[in-house]
Amino acid sequence: MSKYQHLTLEDRVQIKVKLNAACSLRKIAKDLGKSPTTISQEIQKHRSRVERNAYNSRYNPCIHRTNCPARLLCGKLYCKKGSCASCKEGCSSRCPHFEEEHCPLLQKAPFVCNSCKQMNRCSLTRYDYMPTVAQQEYTDLLSDARLGRSYSPEEIAFINETVKADLKRGLSPYAIWANHKNELPCSHRTLYRLIQDRALGDVTAFDLPFKIRYRLRKKKKEHKIDTLCRRGRTYQDYLTFMGDDPWPVVEMDSVIGTIGGRVLLSLYFQESSMLLLFLRERNTAQSVINIFDQFDKLLGRATFQKLFPLLITDNGSEFSNPVKIEFDDEGQRRTRLYYCDPGTPNQKPGVEGAHKHLRRILPRGTSFNDLSQEDINLVMGHINGFPRKRLNDRTPLQSFSATFGKDILELLKVPAIDPSHVILRPSLLQKNK
Repeated sequence: MSKYQHLTLEDRVQIKVKLNAACSLRKIAKDLGKSPTTISQEIQKHRSRVERNAYNSRYNPCIHRTNCPARLLCGKLYCKKGSCASCKEGCSSRCPHFEEEHCPLLQKAPFVCNSCKQMNRCSLTRYDYMPTVAQQEYTDLLSDARLGRSYSPEEIAFINETVKADLKRGLSPYAIWANHKNELPCSHRTLYRLIQDRALGDVTAFDLPFKIRYRLRKKKKEHKIDTLCRRGRTYQDYLTFMGDDPWPVVEMDSVIGTIGGRVLLSLYFQESSMLLLFLRERNTAQSVINIFDQFDKLLGRATFQKLFPLLITDNGSEFSNPVKIEFDDEGQRRTRLYYCDPGTPNQKPGVEGAHKHLRRILPRGTSFNDLSQEDINLVMGHINGFPRKRLNDRTPLQSFSATFGKDILELLKVPAIDPSHVILRPSLLQKNK
């Protein structure tokens, strides 16, 4: 094995040459002195999508292209084409019945079409491995990782707008953070560091009257959340509380679209396999609290406690204010919240598995900024609309309705989708639009 893990441009050129020669990934890895997993991940991460027509044909990846009767989608009354599927202008953006067909060979090694014998006759979307493109993507990612911050320009602008007015009034960053801790996506230590690094355009260290008098402190690894929130709420505390008489459990997690954009809150009911999804503007603690406050008002306290007797989630900063989730504004308990151990997604496997179905409709990297809650409700209906083996071939909607009644589904606005009409592809939202 090579001592250094990073691939060079020369390595990537060799990968392309060997892919064109139909070499296996194990053979490529052996020749380059790398792990087969490294080669596999490199190809899948940096392959390029190519929309190109096959020899003597038009590019059209629609699954209905061979027998589609659609005509005049472009609005031209005197078009001579017998079918829009053969038009060079394409029909995918106009046809409401468009459904992209994906080549099943791309789901397994080598994950690209470089050596495919059907390349000149295939009219589907292809994926090629291009060394220069892969090297540029790697360089860009390496540059971004070395910036030292995981915040997008939109998040930096939001932090700047939130704190600059209070800083001008003489308040300390900690006092500002304490007043806005449920809105800000960072800890108070990070806020100090952003000011020190001049990452906030309108705020500098000169706005802190005592900052310039102190020596630079030694840097320590900071956590994004306050670990005191886990006191009495660890996974071991959860197991102890459950004991021999287990409670109904709801697993909670976040689904990220693009960094700095809208996010989803996912709630998975273990008994019925039901997945609820709610759109949030920002991945903050306050956005999670607001959803549970809305639940409490919409459903009533008795129904709320029946639905959410116990929550378990990960250690994300959006869940770092458990008191506001567990108790209402008057201090009355409405639920209980516990945290998984760090780095152990297997402690909430239900919601992690449900996300696999969600990612079939909203793949990783998809932006949620153009989606509405109505779109998310439709996604919920389709994810919860197909039978599961663990439910004796019933759907999560049927199981949830049998437990809590159809009235709650109507309040949550989850549509009932017939199993024969379920779609778990990105085309679901394209058709909806």
